[in-house]
Amino acid sequence: MNRHQLRAALREAGVGDSRYGIMTPDLRTSEHIQESVPVLVGAPDQSWAIEAWERGDHWVEASFDSEEAACAYLYDRLVKH
Repeated sequence: MNRHQLRAALREAGVGDSRYGIMTPDLRTSEHIQESVPVLVGAPDQSWAIEAWERGDHWVEASFDSEEAACAYLYDRLVKH
């Protein structure tokens, strides 16, 4: 699953757009992401991460070598929990 398929799958599963973020050059779910929601971030070196921000603090929840693994992680986190 890629980031576009992830967004479609999350919407189909009833996950609201405000419960997550996607920040890549070709797809941004919002210009202003709410604090403490997981955000899929693609890096220029082709690595992927799930990141979060809260009260000015930033952390990486998980890192991945592939977009598919990052998307699967975020889908599972939001749909299966």
